[in-house]
Amino acid sequence: MAHHPDTPFDDLEPTAVLTAAEVAERIRVDARSVRRGGPR
Repeated sequence: MAHHPDTPFDDLEPTAVLTAAEVAERIRVDARSVRRGGPR
């Protein structure tokens, strides 16, 4: 089985919910760069 590279999100539970600011902090970008998803 191939090893997948570690990600900034590996420590989270599968059901975790993050804010745009939390995602931005983990991937080291400005929070304004993170789009917020939601039902349409």
